[in-house]
Amino acid sequence: MSETNPHHRLDAIKYRLSSEVLSRFPLSVIREHARANLLRWKAQDSWGPTYEEWLAILDSNDDKLLRECMESLDANSNRLRQSIPYVGMLPQDVVLSIYAEFPR
Repeated sequence: MSETNPHHRLDAIKYRLSSEVLSRFPLSVIREHARANLLRWKAQDSWGPTYEEWLAILDSNDDKLLRECMESLDANSNRLRQSIPYVGMLPQDVVLSIYAEFPR
């Protein structure tokens, strides 16, 4: 799949990254990793409203909601995935191969 629109390309990449994380890790591990990232970013003053939304989603312990935000193609999920808090879970070679699936 080739995405020529840069925004669509980024949406597709973030969707694939999220799908890959979901395929490799249980939601409890994703939640723990993402929450640790968010708390670290908050302590470093790297914070914004989207991160606050993610923290509320994670703290809700609602697996269905977390999965929906990670894999739904709706506008809200796409928006949330632009600031994914579960970065660092995938090996770098996997991340690079996903980016390569969507050439510029």
